[in-house]
Amino acid sequence: MLTAMCVCVYICGQSSVVGLSKLLVREKADTRDSRGIYLICQNQLSPEMYEFVCPSVNHRQLCIQKIRDAIAHSSTQGLVLC
Repeated sequence: MLTAMCVCVYICGQSSVVGLSKLLVREKADTRDSRGIYLICQNQLSPEMYEFVCPSVNHRQLCIQKIRDAIAHSSTQGLVLC
């Protein structure tokens, strides 16, 4: 189970819901112990990129795996969320 404290920030003009159907998940690779994750929504009308910072490298890996699992599950279920 993924449990963590999250801080959500509203950014003017951006949705607080990120669709899964056209979502890319990338590790931030600027340093060896980077804790960052990039979520990139490839919506042609309004592409967006979000950066998240996790409390640890291990937590980042867990988050990435859970998000990728959700993306894979949504595509096998035929859900269109973006």
